[in-house]
Amino acid sequence: MKIGSPAQPTPPGLDHSCTAPGRDSATAREARTDLAEAWEESADLLLAREAEAVLAEGGPTVTMAELAAGPFADDADGQG
Repeated sequence: MKIGSPAQPTPPGLDHSCTAPGRDSATAREARTDLAEAWEESADLLLAREAEAVLAEGGPTVTMAELAAGPFADDADGQG
């Protein structure tokens, strides 16, 4: 089944832009790069939706400073 056919729609972000005019197909490396970029964009969208849902429910939030300090919090007492 070919990606982009009605039975298998093209994933968001995968626009076949690596296929140059007059060229029938992309190289395997270009195809992997396109797929990785599409996968990363999809993961970013899912994380953003999850974050929006947590905020909409009034869930807890942290600042970037708190987030960055988190891994070092256990070492503050000198025993980590």
